[in-house]
Amino acid sequence: MRTVIFGGAFDPPHKEHVRALGCAVKAIGAERAVILPTFLPPHKSEGFLDFDTRAELARIAFKGAASSPSLARKSQSSSASLG
Repeated sequence: MRTVIFGGAFDPPHKEHVRALGCAVKAIGAERAVILPTFLPPHKSEGFLDFDTRAELARIAFKGAASSPSLARKSQSSSASLG
């Protein structure tokens, strides 16, 4: 199964994120997309939305952008799970 893994801060997710994912899915004929928000955005030291808020906004923004999107949650302990 071809899968696109799409990571970013998504602070906030916007239409160009959705467009980029759609292009990637189409380009490789992916059947699945995994959205991977960064837990702590490395390029921002302050003034960013907390992880749970960004994850929920990403869930809303990417709904319908791929046939089977998943949101990967990465905790501070470096373990990741799909949900």
